[in-house]
Amino acid sequence: MGKKADAESPSDPFSAFVSRASNYFTGVTGEEIKAETIDLRSMMWAAHQVHRAYPVTGTVCTGTAAMIEGTIVNEVLSERAKKTGIMWIGHPAGRIDVEVKVEREGKLLVLKKAVLFRTARRIMEGYVYLKPWTLPKNADQMKSR
Repeated sequence: MGKKADAESPSDPFSAFVSRASNYFTGVTGEEIKAETIDLRSMMWAAHQVHRAYPVTGTVCTGTAAMIEGTIVNEVLSERAKKTGIMWIGHPAGRIDVEVKVEREGKLLVLKKAVLFRTARRIMEGYVYLKPWTLPKNADQMKSR
């Protein structure tokens, strides 16, 4: 079973290990991350290893779990982040920021908002080609050349 699972979906399962904020050094640059600059620490495990940084999908999932009372992630989250919904997750390469809003609708918990704050190098630049009917009527400057 294990070999078949590895062959069919080598990155599963995706798991997060979480703990309260604490000082640490990143594994990538050796930069020191101070506990007061993060709301929790976490590492993602996938493909039989710790992820080098922190994937966006994992950030949304961790942030969502952090805003649900009774979860382990909520237990380790700072009080400031519980109040604001904005959290700074310390991870092996540094920090990733996420804002999450979860609301109860009857018996359901519904993710209403997930916003990531990320800095990265530019990886593309270019034009977006829109269909004419998507443009405002007086948008001559937006027509293709």
